[in-house]
Amino acid sequence: MSRLSVPLHRNNHYSYIYTNHLLMRKSLSYALAVLLASAGWAAVAYSAGAKVAVIRIVANNDPKAMPVIVDAISLKAGEAPAEVHPSSVTDFTAALNREKKCVEVRLTAPTHSHPSLGDVNNEPLRSISKIVLSRQIGYGDFNVVHTFNNPAPGAELLYEDTDLEQGGAYRYRAVVYVGELSDYGNYTDESIMIGQVPGEVTDFTASSTQGMAPVVLRFRTPATDNAQQPLETVKAVAITRYNTDTFVWDEIGRLTDGLEPGQMYSYEDRNVTVGNIYEYRVAVEGTAGNSYGVSRSVFVGMDEPVEPSDLVATLGEDGRVTLTWTAPTEGRNGGYIDTEHLTYVVQRGNGYSDYDAVMLTDRLAETTFTDPTEFDEEEIVKYFVKAVSAGKAGYSAVSNQLLVGRPSSLPFVENFDKKVGDYIQAEHSSWTITSSEESPVWAFAEMAYFINEGQVLPVDGGNGLAYAYYGHYNTNERDDYLTSGNIDVTSAPAPHITFNVYGVPGTYGHSLDVEVSFDGDDFTTIQKYIYYLDFDEEGWHNFTLPIHKPAGAEKMQIRFHAHKAAYSCSVAVDNVRVDADGAGIASVTPVSGALVASVDGCIVVTGASADEAVTVSDMAGRIVHAGSGDCRVAVAPGTYVVKVGATSVKLLVK
Repeated sequence: MSRLSVPLHRNNHYSYIYTNHLLMRKSLSYALAVLLASAGWAAVAYSAGAKVAVIRIVANNDPKAMPVIVDAISLKAGEAPAEVHPSSVTDFTAALNREKKCVEVRLTAPTHSHPSLGDVNNEPLRSISKIVLSRQIGYGDFNVVHTFNNPAPGAELLYEDTDLEQGGAYRYRAVVYVGELSDYGNYTDESIMIGQVPGEVTDFTASSTQGMAPVVLRFRTPATDNAQQPLETVKAVAITRYNTDTFVWDEIGRLTDGLEPGQMYSYEDRNVTVGNIYEYRVAVEGTAGNSYGVSRSVFVGMDEPVEPSDLVATLGEDGRVTLTWTAPTEGRNGGYIDTEHLTYVVQRGNGYSDYDAVMLTDRLAETTFTDPTEFDEEEIVKYFVKAVSAGKAGYSAVSNQLLVGRPSSLPFVENFDKKVGDYIQAEHSSWTITSSEESPVWAFAEMAYFINEGQVLPVDGGNGLAYAYYGHYNTNERDDYLTSGNIDVTSAPAPHITFNVYGVPGTYGHSLDVEVSFDGDDFTTIQKYIYYLDFDEEGWHNFTLPIHKPAGAEKMQIRFHAHKAAYSCSVAVDNVRVDADGAGIASVTPVSGALVASVDGCIVVTGASADEAVTVSDMAGRIVHAGSGDCRVAVAPGTYVVKVGATSVKLLVK
C-alpha cells in the first residue's frame, strides 16, 4: 500500500471541485472522497500500482449557512505502510450437488492478518482485495476458476463450479490477497470425483486369421469402474499397438459409437506382416478418465505349439506303460496353430531332457500312446511328448518317472563306475535321488569333494562314486536320499548289504542312515548314525550289515539317508553290494528290533532301546562287554555270543 497526504482549506462554495490534472483515471475506485473538517494533511490509503489520483471535495449545505474555503491543494508521499498479509480462508469445503450438477465450493474469508507473515500479525483486517479460487483435476496444474473481489472480512462465500465436462478428481485452492500480499493458500481436504474411471476390459484375445491378416481383437468392456461401482457410461475404447521402432504405443483404432458396459466388441488390424509378433493394448475411456489398459501379443504366421498338458505315464499290470495327455490349443508366441491336424512325437528316456531319448513315434495323431517295449532289468524311465503343427514342432512335455522292468537279481552290485561321455552314471539306472529340500544334492561323479579334506577318490581306483555335497556356507539342516530300484529277494534266506563310507572324524552332527523297504512298504532303518560311530581316522570304511527280511517278501529297496546338521560336511558312498546269504552275520529281532553285525573287526549293535541289556562274551564264557543300548565293541577275530535283552545269537568276526 502507498499513502497520500492532502492539505485541506475552507471555502464558500457548495459544490464539487475536481482537479483538472492527471484525469486519465482507470476507474472510480481510484477516486478520493474527503469530508472537509479542518485544514491540514490527511492520510489516504490507495491500491498499490495505481497511476492516476482523482481528488473530489464535497460541500454539503447545512440549514445554517457556513462558508467553505478551499485553497492550495497538493499531494505528497507519506510514510511506507507496514506489510499486512492476510490469514487463510476457513471452513473450506467442496461437495458435489447432483441435482444442480455442480460442485459447491464454500469458504469463509479471514478476519485477521496472518499470524507469522509480514509486520502486522493477528490484527483485524480492514479490507481484503480479492480471494482467488483455483482448481486442479487429477494430477494436473491448478487453474483459476473464480475470483472473489473485495470480499468483506469474515464473509461466507459460495462458488458453484458447473464446468464438469472434463471429469476426474477435482481439488480446490484458495489464496487471499491484501493488495499484492497473500497468504500461503489453503486446500480442500479431499478431492471430488466427477464421473467414473472405468475398469479394464476382460475376455481379451488377439488372434490372427489362420496365421494371416487380419489380427482380430475381441474384448468385453468393463461393467464396473475402478472403485467396483456399476459403470454408467463408456465414452470410447482406444486400441493401440506397440511400435518397436519408436518404442511408443501408436493408436490404430478407436471405438465410440453405441458402446455399453459389459458387452463384447471386436476390432480388426489388417496392417500386419507374416512372421512378426504384434502387441496390442486396449484402454477404456470414461467420464473421469481412462483405464490403464490391457495388453495381448499375437504372432502372425503359423506358430509352433506349446507343450501338451497333463502328461501322465501309468504302468499297467502287464508291464506296459500307457501315456495320456491334453492337446495344446495355442502357439508359443500366441499365434495360430492347426489344432484339428496336430500330430505328436513320443520319446522315452531317463534324463532331464529329450536330447538323448529314444524315439518311439513321430506321427501319432491321438492323445494316448502305449509303449510296446518289453523291459528287461528294472530301470527308471520318463516320457517326452511334443506337438507338431504344419511341420513346426514345439517343446516337449515331460511325464512322471516310472520304475519299469523286472527287479534286479542278487547279487546286486553297484560301483557307480559307468562312464557316458564326460559323465559318471550308476550301473543300475533305477537309482532315484530325492530330498527334503527343493533341490537334491546326491550325484554320481569321478570324485567327491570334502570341505576340509579336499578331493576324495573312489574305492580301489574305481571310476566313480555317489556323494552328497554341501557347500561351505550351507547352514540349514536337511535330509537327502539315494534310493535303489527294486531287488528280487524272493529266494534270499538272509540278505545282507556291504558298502563303503568315507569317514571323517568329528562330523558335527552329520549322519548316514541305511534303510530298507520291502514290497513298497515304508522304509525302516538297519543302521543308524554311521557318522556318529566316531571314526578314528579319515578314509574309506567298509560296513557289512544284516537285513531282516519279513516272511514272504519278494522285492526290496535300499536307501542311503544323508542327514546334514548345521555345519557343512559331504557324504560319500561306494561299492554297494547286496548278497542273498550273509555268512557270519547275525540278525537279532527282540522287541526293540535290534540288529547285530560284524563291522571292521567290531561287533555293532543298533536299534536296541536305551534300557535294554546287551552283553558280548566269547565261546569260553568270558564277558567282553556288558551294558545297555546300542554299542560298538572292538574284538579279536573269533566267534562270540551276543545277547540283546532275552535273545542271544552267535556271531563270527573275521
